[in-house]
Amino acid sequence: MVDADGINETYVFKGEVEMILNNNQTQRLTESMRTRIQNE
Repeated sequence: MVDADGINETYVFKGEVEMILNNNQTQRLTESMRTRIQNE
């Protein structure tokens, strides 16, 4: 049986992972934009 604390920790961890993934995508976007500006 999973207690309430266990469920909350799982949701918090999932949220942190999603935030990290979003940050990586944002960094990749800004890097590709930067190289595009340099190439022009």
